[in-house]
Amino acid sequence: MDKTEDVFNDVAGLATRKVWICGELSDEWDGIKTPWVFQGLFSTKAMAVVACKTEKYFIFSAMANAEIAIEPMEAEDLSFPVIEVLLS
Repeated sequence: MDKTEDVFNDVAGLATRKVWICGELSDEWDGIKTPWVFQGLFSTKAMAVVACKTEKYFIFSAMANAEIAIEPMEAEDLSFPVIEVLLS
């Protein structure tokens, strides 16, 4: 198997995999800049929770390699503040 096939197989394996996004609310949000800062992408919810450093961090899941709607939408499993995840 060559490198191209390795990369293709790695990406194909992510096609239906749930990943966890960790973000932090931004202190600098003024309506123009982004309201949150990307902090990481994780393969498990537990790893995303561990990455949360303060009460301003949040996590939610997404399907890898899947397009989402253009209009605003809510993440079904958003956890904010992450302390809620730690206590549940």
